[in-house]
Order: sequence, then structure tokens, then C-alpha cells
Amino acid sequence: MATQHRMEEASCDVEETLAVPPLESKEELIGRIAECVTTKDDHSLQAYILEQRLAEPAQFWELTTLLGPCLTTEMQHDHPRFFTTVRRCLAHFSRNGNAKEMLLALLEQVEGFKDDLLYVTVLPCLKDVLLRLPVKRGRSLELAMDTLGDHIAAIPAPQNWMLEGEETKLLETDETVRRFLEVIPAFLDFMQPFLEIGDKAAAGDISMSNRRWEVRVLKKHLVLLLRHPLVFLDLRYDATTGAPKTYSRECAEQVVKGLEHVERNFYRLVLEAREQPKTARKDKSGGAAESSRGDKERDEVEEMVAENVENELRASGEVPDVKDEEEEVGEVPELAAACLAYLVQAEGLGLQRWPCVHSHRHLLHAMLAFIRMLLTHVAHTAVYKGLALLSFRLSLLPDSSLPAASLDDPDFTAAVLDLIHVMTRCPIRELRQMGLSVFRSVFSKIDVSGRHQLMRSVLTSCEHAGVKAVLVGMVKDEVDAALRTCKDDVPDTKERQAECEFLGPKLEVLLRLATKLPDGAASDLLEESDVVMATLNLLRYLVLRDPRERDQTGVWVMMRWIEQEYLAALRTGLDMSVGHYRLELDNMMKNTQGHSQGGKGGSDVTASLSVAGRDLPPMSHDQQMTVMHSALTTFDMMKCVLSRLCELIDAKQKGTR
Repeated sequence: MATQHRMEEASCDVEETLAVPPLESKEELIGRIAECVTTKDDHSLQAYILEQRLAEPAQFWELTTLLGPCLTTEMQHDHPRFFTTVRRCLAHFSRNGNAKEMLLALLEQVEGFKDDLLYVTVLPCLKDVLLRLPVKRGRSLELAMDTLGDHIAAIPAPQNWMLEGEETKLLETDETVRRFLEVIPAFLDFMQPFLEIGDKAAAGDISMSNRRWEVRVLKKHLVLLLRHPLVFLDLRYDATTGAPKTYSRECAEQVVKGLEHVERNFYRLVLEAREQPKTARKDKSGGAAESSRGDKERDEVEEMVAENVENELRASGEVPDVKDEEEEVGEVPELAAACLAYLVQAEGLGLQRWPCVHSHRHLLHAMLAFIRMLLTHVAHTAVYKGLALLSFRLSLLPDSSLPAASLDDPDFTAAVLDLIHVMTRCPIRELRQMGLSVFRSVFSKIDVSGRHQLMRSVLTSCEHAGVKAVLVGMVKDEVDAALRTCKDDVPDTKERQAECEFLGPKLEVLLRLATKLPDGAASDLLEESDVVMATLNLLRYLVLRDPRERDQTGVWVMMRWIEQEYLAALRTGLDMSVGHYRLELDNMMKNTQGHSQGGKGGSDVTASLSVAGRDLPPMSHDQQMTVMHSALTTFDMMKCVLSRLCELIDAKQKGTR
């Protein structure tokens, strides 16, 4: 962009100089320039300001106010030469005008969030002005960055476009995302000189106290970029694929590089975010309780007046540093810390600022609060970041390395519930599958005792049949592993008891939870089909794998209540469900025949269908028939497995009599 600006300036310099009559007063000059603005006369404007080298600083504020509104997207499209001339005029003002006055004049143009192009165009001018204030720049830089940061914060978050796989590349075609990708690089380019001044400060060219203030301001606004908008953008990148980086990824890398200039320990920065908001909320709530409603409007007016006065003083560097240093730093938003944790750990950015002194188990527990914040966020891009961060932390742990005591951490069990919510509620199939993979990984990293506790907890609290089916499948795998390691001739040691965590009475606890039908024989077996099939397969495996005379699993001790409480109720429920669906199917076929005899085909009929007491969305006759046949097929599969299981049970019982 800088090269383009220099080329445009060079092209304007070679134009023929336009002679303009001398002007006798300031008012006449302002009037002539106002006419140039009205007629979009770039030649005259260039002659009045640039070629005559207008050098009266007292006029720059008013001229900036006059020319600033011309720097819009519409003006660049309709009158590009005039737009370029106006930009060069503002650059002239910023280099030659009073730095304090020009700072406020330029910020006045930026605030109000009028136009992104105006924002981007004014940034180089603001940078020139601030670089002319090396001694008392800290407060002025804070004022400028607060105003500039508000513009970025005012851009709304992008929509959830339900993009998966390669479709995620289309996210950068979203209008809001394009705005971010135009504004943020310009904002980071504006910050770059101030980030690099650290070397001069270390050499003694700039006072360290002033530099520390600038560092706090720069860090605050870089962190705010992590919260909005980077958490909403797709920042992943796989170097092994050879694909180019997205613009969003490049922005993220620039933000992290900027943070490296102002923060030496990213881990400390992330963890501090967990405590600061609590104190802030407490202070704010206490202050609100002390102020009465009648004084609220007066306080707001007084606060606005005081803020305006302070802003002007800050621009001149005259505000004394009387506030507590930590209070001035500002909070590190937890969502920003979560995004930074994802970028450093899952994406490998800024690793040199992440100390490698903590154990992987400690880091997993330290990151759980941020993982939960991402998993529960409404933006699907944030959910992905949470899944990727959790997956990365788990991948560094050996299997069965987390003790059962890990479940005492409330964030751990809550994170498992958040994973279940992603698996069952997220509309993005890719994220649901990723959530399932991470869910399985969580169980594999806990020791045997912890796995049993967590399975029991989830089977007790979760009502989703698909999740319960996954857990029942895990129970089957654990039983198989226990049977391979637990032998009758092995002494009854603590090690043996740990290996046999999924046998005997402890297995009975899980089986009772798995075989529990919500409403007995009246349960909606179509909705419960996943967990029913998984449980029947588990029981069939136990009957085949564990002979009755040995009964290592204890399943034969439990067989009586299994047959009476579960299999009998399941058999009755299947008979009821099959009869109900066949009756519905017969009624639909009769209605079809009636429509056909009336001269109207049934395939075009649209109706509502009630299944298990709930109305399905309106669907055509063919769709209804497909649903009914699919349900009956599911019931037939369940009946086949149930019959086979009962046959095996009878055969095993008769064989041992």
C-alpha cells in the first residue's frame, strides 16, 4: 500500500502546476477550498495546499474537518484523483501541523465509525503525528488507540454460515469478514513502529517509564483483537498440505508477533485472565449498589464532561500518572485468553513465549476453563478452537495417565458435558464428529477407576440415546480388556482389582444404567434404538465370552433381573411399537387408495405425521411411507438381536444343568 501511495504522489507531482490568485485572508482560503470540495476540483485543491505549501498551522484543524469527510469509499470510486489529493493534503497537515491539535483533529474524523476507507486512510497520518511526540506520547497513544479500537469493536461478528471442510475457505467472502481483513492489517501497521521502539527504550533513547505505559496500551489492544474478531475467524493452517495461508491466518500471526514485543510470558498472560474479570465484576456491582437512581443521570453527565477534559489533557500528555498501575492495564478478557491459548498450543504461534516448565497434566487442567468457554460459544469457529485445544492437550498425555482424582476438578466433568452438547446439538457435522473423537480420547486418558466413575456419571445424567450407545460400546471394550488381563489364578491384589474394575458388582452398576428404559415397555424404542442395540450387543458378548461356570463378569448372577426387568419389557415394547407402526402404515395405504379412486394421486398429498406423540414436519405421502418402513426395519433388527440373545441364554443355561 505504501508503494502505491508513493506512485500516486509521484504522478501528481509531475502534473502541470495550476496558477491560483493570491488570497488575502484565511476566510477566503477556506472558502476557496470549500468550493474545491463541492466541485471535486483536485487541481485547485492541490494548488492551494500542496503546491503553495500551505504552512499556517492554525488553519490545519479547520481544513482537516473540511477535507476528512471526503475520504469515503464512494468518493474513491467516483472521484479517485480528488480522493488521492485529499489524502495527500491530510498527510501534509500531519507532518507540518501542531502535533497535539492534529491528533485530536484526525481522531475526530475517525470516531463515529463512518467509513472503513476513511479509517484506513487516516491511520498513516495518525502514525506520523504520534511519532512526532516521543517524550509524552504514552497518553496520546492511549487516546488514539482507544478510538481506533472502538471502530474495530463496532464491526459486528460474522454470521454462522454452517460451512464444513473446504467450504470454510468461503468464510473470507463474507462481507463482515472482508471488513475485518481490510481494517486489521492497517491497524497493525499503525502499531508497528511503537512496538519496535522497545529497542530504543532499552538503549536509553526513551524514558523507560513512558515506554512501560506504551507497552500496557499496546498489549491491551492486541489482546482485544484476539477477542474480537480473531475468535470468530477460521485461523487453522496445516503446513503439510502446501496450501497457502488465509488472510485470517496472516492477521493472527501478525497479532501474535505484536504481542511478542510487549509480553514475555504468554502462559502468565492467559492465566491472569481468569482472576481479573471477577474483581472487576465485584467492583462494578458494588459501585452500582451505592449509587441511587436519582443521581444516575447527573453522574453520567459529569462523567462525560470529565472524560472530554481528560481526553484533551491526555492528548497533550499532561495527565499525571496517579492511578494504580494494575488498574490502568485493564482486564484481559477470558475469551481473548482462550483464543491466545489456542493459537499458541494448537497452532504453534508464539511458542517461544510459552515456557516449557509445566507438566502436560497441569496444562490440561489450567486450560479447561478456556476450553469450556470456547466449546459453549455461539460461533462455530470458536467451538472448533475449543475442540482443537482440548484435542492437542489430550494428545500429549499417555493413555490411562490421568488419575481418578482429576474428576474432582469441576471444569473437567463440565468439559465432558460440553463435549456431549457439541456432539448432539452442533449443526456442523464435522464438529460433531470431531467432538466424538475428543470424547473418546478423554476416556482413554483417564485410568481405569476414573473411566468407570465417569461412565457411571454420564450414563446417569445423559438422556441422549446416541451418547449412551457410545458409552455402552466403551463398556464392552473395557470388559474385554479386563477379561484378557484378569485370571482366576492371579492373586487378589490391588493391581488385579484395578484391572478388574469393569467386572462383577462394578459392571452390574453400569449394566443397570444401560438397561434402564425411560418408560419401561411404553418407551419410545425408535428414539432409544441406538442404546438398545448397543446394550443387546453387549449382553450377547457377555453371554458368549464368559462361560456360566466361571462367570468372571458376574453377568450370570445378574441374568434373572436382566431377563425380567429388561428383556421382557423390551419384548413387550417391540410388539407394541411394531403393531402401532403397522397400523399407521395400513391407514396410510387406505388413504392412498381412497385418493387414487377419487382420481387424485397420493404422491402429491402433503400431510403431518405423528410419531411417538410428536408431530413431524409436514411431508409428502412418499416421505411418510419411507419413515414408516424405516422404523419397521429398525424394529425388525432389534427383534432379531433380542431373539438371538434369548436363544443363547437358554442354550447356556440348559448346557450347565
